[in-house]
Amino acid sequence: MRSSPAIAATLVALLLPAAGCNGSGNVLGPDRGDPVVIFATGFDAMAAAEVDPARIERAAIEGDQLFVEVAFDGGCSRHRFALHASSAFLESLPPQAVLVLSHDASGEACRDPHAVGLVFDLAALKQIYRETYRGDGALQLRIFAPGAIDPVRPLPLYAF
Repeated sequence: MRSSPAIAATLVALLLPAAGCNGSGNVLGPDRGDPVVIFATGFDAMAAAEVDPARIERAAIEGDQLFVEVAFDGGCSRHRFALHASSAFLESLPPQAVLVLSHDASGEACRDPHAVGLVFDLAALKQIYRETYRGDGALQLRIFAPGAIDPVRPLPLYAF
């Protein structure tokens, strides 16, 4: 296992708006500028993640962006999502990065089904890889939904 120092990064997450159960038209997700990718030393990415229920329906990579489709119940209050990442990689070919989606439902009781599209910038993860391995390459992403014990399948490949 190779690791680099812990890095806290603030990256932009773009969210698709969804109407709340009270018709208020709340935008679900973080305010622009909130920290949405949080790096942990070693393999502690799961320790700090909020675990309100949510399902990852699909994950895909385009360039340096990770697109995640998430389904959850709610809609009456703001939901906050963040992506927690480890600053250490699992040694394999290619190395694997552990990413955990965090979901804070703000304690709401609404149960209307919702879906949201999240976009996370992975450039900081690429930089950690380059500092660790001294060049370009690829990472297999092990992405976990809140509270999940198994990653999303298939594992997306982030090549750069």
